[in-house]
Parts: sequence; C-alpha cells; structure tokens
Amino acid sequence: MCPDISSTNRLPALGLQDIPAATVSAMSARISDATLMYETGELLMVNKTAEKLGVVIGMSAKYFCKLIANS
Repeated sequence: MCPDISSTNRLPALGLQDIPAATVSAMSARISDATLMYETGELLMVNKTAEKLGVVIGMSAKYFCKLIANS
C-alpha cells in the first residue's frame, strides 16, 4: 500500500455514492497494466459497498468485476 494512502483514500467516498470499489495489490499485478491487473490481480482493500455484495480482500480482480457486473 502507498505510504500516503493515496491509492485507497477514495474508497469511502465512492461507497457514499453506492459505488463498489477495490484496490489491487501491486504484488499480484503490475499496476500500470490494466489487462494484467484484471487477469492476475488480487484485491488488497475494498469499500463497504463492495463488502455488501460479497467482495472480500484476496478475491481475484476478475471475479470482482464479474460479481459487480451481475449485481
């Protein structure tokens, strides 16, 4: 995680708008590569709105996308 929390500080704000959101661990995928993030990324943090849909830390980014697309 970024020391200044810049990668996660918008998660609560998105939740206030009922937008499920998550961050992907840099250890699981190269952050600047969207395809790789989708294919191999694992969630590092999730907001409360995402949690209500069953999203959990450690879930694959690919499954997260499918889950929220079907909600």
